[in-house]
Amino acid sequence: MVDKHMEQSEPVYHGGLAISSLVIGILAAIIIFIDFGVGGYYTVTGQASPAVNNLVGLVIIFSCLLLLLSAGLGIAGLFDKKSKKTLSIVGVVVSVGMIFTVAGFTAVGISMKRSVRSVAHIDDEALRSAILGSWTNPPESSDYNGVPVLETFFPNGYYSFTIYTDKTCTAVKRTVNTKYDIVQGVLISYVADGSILRDRIITISNDTMVLKSLEDGATYKRQKAQTCSGEPSSAP
Repeated sequence: MVDKHMEQSEPVYHGGLAISSLVIGILAAIIIFIDFGVGGYYTVTGQASPAVNNLVGLVIIFSCLLLLLSAGLGIAGLFDKKSKKTLSIVGVVVSVGMIFTVAGFTAVGISMKRSVRSVAHIDDEALRSAILGSWTNPPESSDYNGVPVLETFFPNGYYSFTIYTDKTCTAVKRTVNTKYDIVQGVLISYVADGSILRDRIITISNDTMVLKSLEDGATYKRQKAQTCSGEPSSAP
């Protein structure tokens, strides 16, 4: 009688499959939300790069594989007659729900990215045209240290950065040629030592440009000129 009663009683313990399903599902969900947060931060601050985007994508793929594993373990736990089904059900719900969440966010992100890319492409082309020519740092700029510089942007994607020894601009101390690009309103400078500088273009007109460094947050000004002394440029 006792043995028969034990066979007919409800399972008392949660099985390993159910527990594993829930733990892996929750872990994958946490990784996904962190990954989305990191990707969003780099995008908003203009620091996103192909390497960062690839890493974010790989983490998403890895997390989705964990979710599939979680769902599989949860489904297997539902057929385990010796254990409770509660955690299995929760594990399946969490994993499947997160899979649909990732799919939804990905679809929305792709749609928004295409829209932003189209608008940004037009704006970036206009900025690439407006930035061409020579610019100097006027005394009212926050990065002016008493010695003027002259930055000349060329259509081939390079610009020269010339530092003079004094305010008369008669002697050149150093000239550096740097590759640049403008992506989503951010001026990206590829320095020869491998470092990358990012400055968001706040405003730009025929004679002035205001930028904000994404490294230290400093805002500084540039003035269109033919020489570092501030002689106005003849460019339209």
